[in-house]
Amino acid sequence: MGREINTDAVSRLDAQDAPRPMPDNLTLLLDAFAERQQQIGGVAVVLNAVLEIARGQGFMGTMDKAISLLRAAGFRVETGPDGRPIAWRNG
Repeated sequence: MGREINTDAVSRLDAQDAPRPMPDNLTLLLDAFAERQQQIGGVAVVLNAVLEIARGQGFMGTMDKAISLLRAAGFRVETGPDGRPIAWRNG
């Protein structure tokens, strides 16, 4: 009188508990950029705010790394009037 195991339920649990891959740094930055842009309703955003959001999601890079990744993805990054880097999408 053994008990039957519902293998479908076990498989679903295994899939739910499996670790999800960490998004790459560029994805973290793009998501953070979009979130910040939505918060302020503007075109350009201060990178310090983007970096803060991205770091909260797992980004471990420096400001220089963030600038490099965003430029490679087609963003324009310049120093704003207050001396902080700002970024916006080209085009």
